[in-house]
Amino acid sequence: MLNHWGHWLKSRMLYVGFRRQKTLAHNLGCTYEQVSRWMTMEKPPERMRRGLDAALCRELRTDALTLFTNFSNVSPFTAPVLNAPDASQSTSMAPVAA
Repeated sequence: MLNHWGHWLKSRMLYVGFRRQKTLAHNLGCTYEQVSRWMTMEKPPERMRRGLDAALCRELRTDALTLFTNFSNVSPFTAPVLNAPDASQSTSMAPVAA
């Protein structure tokens, strides 16, 4: 397990498909410098700008408890995966039993 929050973030970011911190920053609505700063932090910040915590959970496709509290006990590769950010807008093509 990773005990360093920034290393956990970086691994999770790559796992869910982000190849660049700049892309993650754009999707979050923050600066590249902010994301870069998070990657150096051993522990999550005590407070984040309003809505940024929820956006980070959404983009990294995991829940707040895992991301901010249990990260050191859960691998970024086996952490709970929530639906993709745009999955709520897609329609299911699964056949309906008659």
